[in-house]
Amino acid sequence: MDEKQKKHTESKQQQHTTAKTKEKTNEKSAVLDITTESEYQSLKEAYEKIEQKCNNALSLAREYKADMERMKERAKTIEEEKMKKVTENLVIKLLPVLDNLSIASDNLIDLQIKKGFLLILEQFTQILAEMGVEQIREIGEFDPNIHEAISTIPGEKSNTIAQVLKHGYKINNKVIRPTMVVIYK
Repeated sequence: MDEKQKKHTESKQQQHTTAKTKEKTNEKSAVLDITTESEYQSLKEAYEKIEQKCNNALSLAREYKADMERMKERAKTIEEEKMKKVTENLVIKLLPVLDNLSIASDNLIDLQIKKGFLLILEQFTQILAEMGVEQIREIGEFDPNIHEAISTIPGEKSNTIAQVLKHGYKINNKVIRPTMVVIYK
């Protein structure tokens, strides 16, 4: 056999093999098409169920996340309230010390010692101010929300403050100790 015939024979064999492969591929495709079409509906339903479960899980995850955010915010609020209460209780316990420092500085004769007491008193009131504590201003009319009338005296304009016995204080606009006053009646 010469070279030409050999190539021709090989070419024929190749064509035959290619035709058989195409035939087998077409048979497989036809089987797949039949299988795909017969199972398409069940696969679609399975996909939709899985998709629904995923959507439900995602929705649930979002709800849990929102719940966690609310819980964090609530915990933060509770912590802030606790801190305010602790600060308030501490300030209430420190106010008598402030009163005693003030009385002591008023009654000191030695100017150097008095100067030292006044510096301590100023530093103490500054620290309290940084904590949100402010002294209630006692000028004007008696206000039962911020004043406590210890006694009354006859005099000038009724229901006005005659004398301050003990200063009152607020912390964050909440009265923690009313000003003790004598009022005119």
